Amino acid sequence: MRTLDSAPPGLFPSPNRAVFEGKSPTLRRNRAPRSWTGGAAAAILGGMKQFAALCLPLVATACLATPPPHETPRELLAVSDTLEELYRAFSFEAGGDADWEAMRSLFLPGAAFVLPYEGEPEPRIVDLETFMAEFRAWIATSPDADDGFVERIVAHRVDHFGRIAHAWVLFEAEVPARAEPNERGIDSIQLVSSPAGWRIVSFTTHYESESTRLPADFLVRHAAPRADPAGR
Repeated sequence: MRTLDSAPPGLFPSPNRAVFEGKSPTLRRNRAPRSWTGGAAAAILGGMKQFAALCLPLVATACLATPPPHETPRELLAVSDTLEELYRAFSFEAGGDADWEAMRSLFLPGAAFVLPYEGEPEPRIVDLETFMAEFRAWIATSPDADDGFVERIVAHRVDHFGRIAHAWVLFEAEVPARAEPNERGIDSIQLVSSPAGWRIVSFTTHYESESTRLPADFLVRHAAPRADPAGR
């Protein structure tokens, strides 16, 4: 199984990048001590050359065989792209609307939504069309929607195996018309690889509340800067 954790540049030191303070390090050519003369120096230097000739091919082979330490598998990047498209589709500017066609294209037929719930005895599960109809109704009837809506990815984690993937997405929902702080929560999203690309088959949301705070380690381990999903 492969895992992608997003982390902001500079939050943690890169494990394969040396950090130097003050002057830049310099390379100095090694020289044989002045006391080495004649055959002894020549023999030692000759041995060093033979050793280098034997080791260099092995070192070169190891370097070529080792992938870059921060290379992200193509599948994980593709899953992340699908997630970014989804949250862009949710968002719209003042007087605008969500991108319904883009949203519909990212789900497979039969995809299930488990709507946010607290206190109810059972979760409510709906299909894509019901989810979009209720979202449309909120945009059409709520004064809060007049100034737009932005939902952005704050952090995410993707676990991938073969043709299936699971994403934990820490999101932030901004309603400019409201004076309250932005809402945050975690979406649990399952995806499968299809001929059209990675597509969503289930989507479950849980908002942060006084009784259910976002775990601090999730914020630290997965935090990543993201572009504004509305394209601004």
